Amino acid sequence: VSRKAYDREEWLKHYVRCMTKPNWHRDTYIEECHRGFFTRYAMGKPLLKCGIKDEHIGGLAQIPALLAALARLAEEEQRPLEREALRQSVREHLVLTHRHSNVIRAADCLTRLLWSLSEGETLGDALMRDAGDWFSTKRAQTWRAQPDTAIIGQKISSACYIDQAFPASLYLAWKYQADFVQGIQANAEVGGDNCHRGVVVGALLSPQTNCGAYFS
Repeated sequence: VSRKAYDREEWLKHYVRCMTKPNWHRDTYIEECHRGFFTRYAMGKPLLKCGIKDEHIGGLAQIPALLAALARLAEEEQRPLEREALRQSVREHLVLTHRHSNVIRAADCLTRLLWSLSEGETLGDALMRDAGDWFSTKRAQTWRAQPDTAIIGQKISSACYIDQAFPASLYLAWKYQADFVQGIQANAEVGGDNCHRGVVVGALLSPQTNCGAYFS
């Protein structure tokens, strides 16, 4: 946003500056995508070639912020947002750190869902149309009366791998689509990789409440 444009290489330089600055963060755990990226970086590979085939939901954590920034730029420049251009930008950004095909596919699904929500569509309708390969509304209906821990952790893993974590996020967003706070709390309480799931759940629930639409 500060540069009035999206620049992959500039983002990567900023990423490297932050991650190599002493005491920039106090995390006690560094995700595989970062470990893999900087292993390749230390080998002298070009920045654009340092991303690895990471298959974790952490790859989706940047997507809502990226979409919001691109939308803000379009608004400042008084030009219309184009869905296909957003999808392409998301893919180009994601492969900088996550080159796994399933993460790319999930990110595209999330982008389409957020676009549909910004257009005023309900989450239920958007999920039925845009997320059929990740989520079954029919199956979710049969799970709804059960405790969340009976679903996330038993029927769907609470771990970070995208093939489980993304459907788990979609299920929680679907179940709590009328209540942002309850959905975020439920996600936290089922444990596992609830930080990254929380980004997805929160992004999908926010247009359904007074938290404001993502693209406004």
